[in-house]
Amino acid sequence: MGKSNSHPMDKEMMNSLVKYVIGKPFPRKHTVMDVDDVYGIRNRENCKVFASKEAPGFWKSTPKRKSIFDANKRHIGNIKISWYYYYNVDDGRDKSSSRLRQSEWQIREYYLTSKYLPQSKVERKNVL
Repeated sequence: MGKSNSHPMDKEMMNSLVKYVIGKPFPRKHTVMDVDDVYGIRNRENCKVFASKEAPGFWKSTPKRKSIFDANKRHIGNIKISWYYYYNVDDGRDKSSSRLRQSEWQIREYYLTSKYLPQSKVERKNVL
């Protein structure tokens, strides 16, 4: 398999995402995450889905969506954050027979916008 072509804005998006994530807690849970250390990345067309390297676990089904803006306040995409539940699993047993080890807010996925939105249409109240 050859290398997949990444979206031209992937690097800019990841820079903005990393600036938001590193050293900052998520709401209601004091969780500090480093994108490189915590996640492996799977590609899905114009979005990235983050899968925790600390499996086994699963996502809560109702993520929250937040917008991400670049340094010039241009909307470049959205992230979804959601609770992630970690389980202790012994000898390959499934999660239903395992104990919950911890749960925390994590970045679930991000979407790149197809183009920058005009400044007048950017919603800024939740700028990250």
